[in-house]
Amino acid sequence: MNIFKTFFDSGKEKKEITENFLELAQLVRIGELEPESKLLADVEESFWDSVRLHV
Repeated sequence: MNIFKTFFDSGKEKKEITENFLELAQLVRIGELEPESKLLADVEESFWDSVRLHV
């Protein structure tokens, strides 16, 4: 899990990961939001969009 924390901390610091995504991740982590398949697919697509943007 440390690799994910490092990834998110680095992305946040560089302004590559938005606050909205971090808030979403926190809501899932504390159980306020259920990580349904549609939500996970949308998040995955957002990650790929970010990768395409930086390549």
